[in-house]
Amino acid sequence: MKFDTQDLAEIGGAKLPRVKGSKERKYNVLIHDEGTTSVLDACGGAAVACLGTGGTPEIERVKRAVRVQMENSFYIAHAFAGSDPCDQLCEKLLASANDKNKGSEAGDSMMKLVWQYWHSRGRESERNIFLSRESSYHGNTIGALSISHFPARQDQYKRLLLQNCIKTRRYYPYRDQRHNETELEYVNRMVDELIKILDSDECSTKPKRERGSETGGDRVAAFILEPVSGAALGCQPAGATYLKKVKKVCHDRGILLVYDEVMCGLGRTGYMHAWHYDEEQTLPPNEPSIGKCLAAGVMPAAGIMVNKRVSSALGKNAYIHGHTYQAHLLVCAAALEVQKIVGGMEKDENGETFLDRIRSRGVYLKNKLDELLGEPYVGDVRGRSLFWGIEFVKDKASKTRFNRDISSEISRHGAKNIWTHPGKPKSAIHVYPGSWRLADKHGVEQGGHHIIIAPALNCTEDDIDEIVGKVKQLIRDFKYMRDPTNPQT
Repeated sequence: MKFDTQDLAEIGGAKLPRVKGSKERKYNVLIHDEGTTSVLDACGGAAVACLGTGGTPEIERVKRAVRVQMENSFYIAHAFAGSDPCDQLCEKLLASANDKNKGSEAGDSMMKLVWQYWHSRGRESERNIFLSRESSYHGNTIGALSISHFPARQDQYKRLLLQNCIKTRRYYPYRDQRHNETELEYVNRMVDELIKILDSDECSTKPKRERGSETGGDRVAAFILEPVSGAALGCQPAGATYLKKVKKVCHDRGILLVYDEVMCGLGRTGYMHAWHYDEEQTLPPNEPSIGKCLAAGVMPAAGIMVNKRVSSALGKNAYIHGHTYQAHLLVCAAALEVQKIVGGMEKDENGETFLDRIRSRGVYLKNKLDELLGEPYVGDVRGRSLFWGIEFVKDKASKTRFNRDISSEISRHGAKNIWTHPGKPKSAIHVYPGSWRLADKHGVEQGGHHIIIAPALNCTEDDIDEIVGKVKQLIRDFKYMRDPTNPQT
């Protein structure tokens, strides 16, 4: 019997195109029932293929590094021996790091490392709560799902999720900032909500009269957040003032601060780490987790990094953790070459490094996407550098959401239709859909729908013009599909 991945896809009601592959710059060729269609990948899958999906010079360079390593050796059990690719990768990332296979594994590894930190200090029985935020996503393993707030991916596992994970308010000005409330007032309200949770009986062992700025929350092991949100909230930056105040709260109460940068880190937001954007505010975490742009999708790679506070506390105690394919030689070789490219200091004819070019392209992309605010259904455009979310609403004035998953409909419509752009090949376009659900204090469920635009980090202004132009066509065409009496041309 011949195996066909379509058989598995159809179990979930999906119908998937087949990937043939292409050497054409940043294009995949997908074979549909009716023939062959080029698909412009405007999101790198899930913001993974950060150096393109076709025959870009950067991808060819990574492939050569993997081939060289393959000729030398390709596997050695990480528990028995070290390796040059892993050591060099760790040195490149400027921290002690263990390589993982996927971002979800990095999330679970982070939780285990936090637990071992408090165990080494004899306090794991006290510090046993993980605090994270509403509308967040940290991975698909049970531990990572437990610290997430993404109902679409959690609902069927509710009774299996860990019970020592609680949530505080998200940072989401578009819908949560009150009318006539300044940004500072909004931030202070969110931080006050955080402190209220830390001072609650669930998070504190101290008598209420003894709880204060440095004592409440003594049961909390770590606070985990995304500096720029991913799939669950569509590229919402946390904001420097918010992060600065959150860090002070965590520092004063001895709580580890963990940044999940699996989707937004390693160049995606214009810096090697998303928190470098706010570096003048001194906002580094105790632990960042990294992933998607680590090996650019050439190999599955993710990892965690720690600061001296955590590593020193572990001392000579081993970090008790491991996977069969952890620190795989080919994965490390690919990741090392990607990081040499993204973090390289070589300058082009304009005097720009790779990161400089990401930031300049990010400004160009922002300006182009801001023009979409005048298009039908576009309620908000938010993000940073080459990582942007577009939120869709039924009515812009009231911000009323659609009663169905419009982001997935838009994504599917883009992937199965042909869009044109001057001087560019005809192609379909792939954007990453997402949504959130959240019940208010009265139990009434709210929600929102967005798509993510995350072009390759080596994109050009022409690439951006093509992406935004086709997204604009997609939105207008979708508007016409819903209301044929009012076409947008």
